[in-house]
Amino acid sequence: MRMKHAFRRLLCLLLSAAALLSLAACTSPLEEKLWEILTPTLVQGDLDALYLGEFNENYLDLTGASEEDCQSAYEQNLSLSADIFARCFGITNLTDDLRSEVEDLYREIYARAHYSVVGAVQIDETHYTVTVNVEPMDFFTPVLDGFDDAMAGFRARWIDYVDVSRMTDEQYAAFELDWAQSVLAWCRRNLDGITYLPVQTVEISVTQDGDGLWSTDADSMQAFDEAVLYYPAYEGVLTAACPPISRTIRQMSVSNRTSAGFCAFFRARKLFL
Repeated sequence: MRMKHAFRRLLCLLLSAAALLSLAACTSPLEEKLWEILTPTLVQGDLDALYLGEFNENYLDLTGASEEDCQSAYEQNLSLSADIFARCFGITNLTDDLRSEVEDLYREIYARAHYSVVGAVQIDETHYTVTVNVEPMDFFTPVLDGFDDAMAGFRARWIDYVDVSRMTDEQYAAFELDWAQSVLAWCRRNLDGITYLPVQTVEISVTQDGDGLWSTDADSMQAFDEAVLYYPAYEGVLTAACPPISRTIRQMSVSNRTSAGFCAFFRARKLFL
């Protein structure tokens, strides 16, 4: 019997590598409780592959996946995170070079993730729940707390261009690049300041269908994604300067690129995916 294990991330987005993860399993009486080892191993392996870019021989042998499959899933996760970052900070032109820098930033953030698979229970003959303890990383709170002061140099360099709509295309391209690089530089300076919030428990549902196909519940994986890295909403700090989610290009002036101006993007970070 063939079993295929698929894992999903934000908003039911199926990572393409998951379609290649498969393994052979027996259903003899001696192996009826194989799930007690299988389901935690699969969940641990998926999380390590997606967030740490790690995939040991046991996981590769278990799933039948290649290192290339797992690396592709890891890179897709970093790319999704880069899209969220750009949306949150109003980076409108995420060039290949900038995307690579943002992905490297998330590579370093996720490398500091603290989580552990602590057990599994059988719900019925085809449904299982794997318990994961995670300490949410609080990276963005200090980033936003010191954000306005950190961007003082950027604002000083562009103080003569209050109305960005009057910039030439060349000026605006330089303006956006300076903004993105300034944000990234400030974020990198905060990497060693990551703190951890109290432990949260995430229950990840695993299902085996009638054909022996295994799948991880998309909502469960999204819950883990939301827990592992905290995105502050900054409730109560919103001001009139906060740009709308559906803003047009060049709408954001020098003056409203502030921590208060970006809190709405953090709260609505998943709406565009």
